[in-house]
Amino acid sequence: MTNVERTNIEECLRNISKLVEFKKVLETSLSLTTFELNCQVEELGLEENGIEAIDIPDDSDYQSAYGFKDLMTSTIENILDCWK
Repeated sequence: MTNVERTNIEECLRNISKLVEFKKVLETSLSLTTFELNCQVEELGLEENGIEAIDIPDDSDYQSAYGFKDLMTSTIENILDCWK
């Protein structure tokens, strides 16, 4: 095996490792989002099937009141930490 081949293989392995870490971060973010959604649905006393029927305004004040901004900020911070 040449040095170039070895370097290419090592780089591929590093990239795979980063992708696996990125996948874990995305799964964690999805889990947190799912938990938050379930809490909000439970708090409203709704069935999960009824979620699609809710008309949620595209209003930043409304979204902030429910922690949407915090949730998205946390998700992006986790992704950026993984990306470094």
